[in-house]
Amino acid sequence: MTGKGDFVISDLGQLIALVSQNKPELPAFLRQLKGQAGFEAKANSLQFSNIACQTELGPVHGTFGLDWSRQLTLLPELVLDSLATDKLMGTSSHRQGKSAPLDYQGIERLRIEGSLIIKDLLVKGIHFFDMRLPIDLADAVCSLKGITGVLYQGRLNGQATLVFSHKSIELQSNGELTGASLAALARDAMRNAQMTGSARLSGKMRAAFTRFSDWPGCMWGEWSFLAKDGSYQAMKSHGRPQAKPTTFSLLS
Repeated sequence: MTGKGDFVISDLGQLIALVSQNKPELPAFLRQLKGQAGFEAKANSLQFSNIACQTELGPVHGTFGLDWSRQLTLLPELVLDSLATDKLMGTSSHRQGKSAPLDYQGIERLRIEGSLIIKDLLVKGIHFFDMRLPIDLADAVCSLKGITGVLYQGRLNGQATLVFSHKSIELQSNGELTGASLAALARDAMRNAQMTGSARLSGKMRAAFTRFSDWPGCMWGEWSFLAKDGSYQAMKSHGRPQAKPTTFSLLS
């Protein structure tokens, strides 16, 4: 059976339970959905195409499938125009505080194969662009291999693994940023300085948290930094140079 039209889903978890006898504990922003899409229903699968959907996190488009021929499997290929992680974590600049405790009971029964593209991802005031997150979730372990994106005009590549338990998440990640603009980085990170040049940043990070609001403050790890062919210029509070710029060919 195929068709297309408007849809309103008050509880996506309940819809999944109707077709698979298995109701996953989905994040709040995925439970209520409304929009337009084409669909194709088969005996053991349901596929949505040309999705134009509104969620609590903003508009989403792409495709989304459900397959329960063997194990309940979600098949997302979704694009978000923008996402601020404060919304995902349950905090904002207007309402500081802790988000609700995590609860992933039953996630070991859920399988996800797909990808998520976020055109503008805002994390603690820093914009990541054209982020692509390949998703492979099985047995309560989520692998994000081949993460790519743009940060400070440089190319970001990495991978991460998230291990879910009933009440917590353990995160391991590593990545590399190449060709980043020091001028763009300084605008975000330095109030009284300007920089020029390019940089390479690589690192390995770990974290364990029970609330989304604990991240990224609970992360630890090691980083290496290399900058080249640039300069550092201290600035006065009114924006005028404080001294002559210091130039460098290599800085680490």
